[in-house]
Amino acid sequence: MASAPIAMPSTLSMLLNYSLLWRELGNDQSTPPLSELRRTAEALNQHDIGNTIAEDDQVKITEMWRGILDGGKTLAAEATSMLNKTLIALVQGGIYDHVGGGFHRYSVDRAWSLPHFEKMLYDQAQLIKILAEAWAAQGKPANSPLAAAVQETIAYCNDVLLDQATGAYYAAEDADSLDPATGKNGEGNWATWTDAEVNEVLRSGGWNDQQIKLFKYHFTVLPRGNVRGAGAHDPALQDKNVLVNRNPIEVSASKTGFKEDEARALISAGLRLLKERRDMRPRPGRDEKILAGWNGLMLSALATAARIFDDENYLQMAERLAQFIYHDLTVYGQHGGGDSPLRVLKRFMMDGVVVSDVDGYAADYAMTISGLLDLHQACLKSEYLDAAESLHNSLDVLFRDKAGFGYFAASPYATQKHDEPIVATKEDSDGVEPSTNSLSAWNCLRLYHLSGKKVYNERFKQILRVFTRHLDTEPQAMTALISALIIDIIKPKVLILNRHPDADDQARQVFQAVRGSFAPNILVLIRADGNGKPFEGHVCQGTTCSAPTSNVSSIVKDQLCL
Repeated sequence: MASAPIAMPSTLSMLLNYSLLWRELGNDQSTPPLSELRRTAEALNQHDIGNTIAEDDQVKITEMWRGILDGGKTLAAEATSMLNKTLIALVQGGIYDHVGGGFHRYSVDRAWSLPHFEKMLYDQAQLIKILAEAWAAQGKPANSPLAAAVQETIAYCNDVLLDQATGAYYAAEDADSLDPATGKNGEGNWATWTDAEVNEVLRSGGWNDQQIKLFKYHFTVLPRGNVRGAGAHDPALQDKNVLVNRNPIEVSASKTGFKEDEARALISAGLRLLKERRDMRPRPGRDEKILAGWNGLMLSALATAARIFDDENYLQMAERLAQFIYHDLTVYGQHGGGDSPLRVLKRFMMDGVVVSDVDGYAADYAMTISGLLDLHQACLKSEYLDAAESLHNSLDVLFRDKAGFGYFAASPYATQKHDEPIVATKEDSDGVEPSTNSLSAWNCLRLYHLSGKKVYNERFKQILRVFTRHLDTEPQAMTALISALIIDIIKPKVLILNRHPDADDQARQVFQAVRGSFAPNILVLIRADGNGKPFEGHVCQGTTCSAPTSNVSSIVKDQLCL
């Protein structure tokens, strides 16, 4: 099967961050100085803007800035439209498992009707994260298919991919499974339906003809199958249906004579009936490796969902996963020829045993560090920020190119090199997973603003320097790095609280406003004040900090612009 092109998660995140860029720039009522405008224009690849304006011509500078904002907001609206259309197509198409939750690996047709039925952990993790963030950016509308897909996909991961003993997640579920009728393994046996099967399952649940008509209309179930064109190369799929939602619920209800709420309840009930029947089929196999990097992505997903949905269960899952990765998938000792002990990440566990002779790659570190930082922002426990710094130190020692900057994919300094490439290479493309260097740029930017340590800012700038030419020639290949660059252009805000939200109502109000929003440019720190002072918070952006205040509205609305 040849895969049809689909949007990568890093590209979807970049579109969301691009919209944030112009929203945040528009929130600032002041006109930036010309030097700052030129820096921003250069970063946005608009090199000719402002080159003919004198530094003291405030009228022209203001006029130019308004023009930039107007054009940027128009492009941001287009980016938001593209993103929302794509996400809706993802959660309504055949690439999404409407019966059991979770996303299939890719689509083999351009309508996203017929998937390749394998399910990968890295897809679940990244799509959980972007769907949750996009839902938050939309203002968390009720009955959102994006929110439902997040919750259903986490439920799928916990039902099928979760290793109960560790709290970590297996790598994948197979595409093929046994067809009892033929005795043969085949792709899609688990997930597809004949028209007769759908009729029989729903009738056995007491449904009448009109109710069945609603369900089949909503999910495009056809008597001769709905994948005949796309699946013509696979005879086993000729008469099968993949559930594909081509219509909003209100359209399906109207076309079949139901009220919207009634139709919504029937659709949910019908999916439950199909799941009960499908659970009787032979299940596809699983790839039961527990990979450090992919679990790092899942850590990011769970932490983001916990924060945006304000869900304590998701947070507990994330914390258990973080403890497993950091304590059970690492060893502590001398590595890479350095004098100081390092916490070294192992690449994977299999059959309950950590494979001790296979060290993690740079991507495993970058993904895990990102997950730890997301978890820190979800619960504000300093141990996770400390863990992220510890692993980033190991990444620096083992993988950083000391001469040319950036990070090698595999360590040229590791003691075991039996499966590493002869030529050290640097990942420079964001594909189905973000590259090490793109993700490390974002990690370094956050670590710099959270810790104040200049070395992280230096590492961030070094990565940009290494990949500037690639960004100029193939920006579509490094969309995760563009996201990091966007946040740097905005200039992250650091909200500093002197009380933990669990111990102070005002601190909780401020933190919850940030926690439930799509605001990757806002980072939160607790600096406990032991002198018994009342609650105070202040916001720092660059080298400028506001005066401490106990006024919740002032912090949230005036300083954070939420």
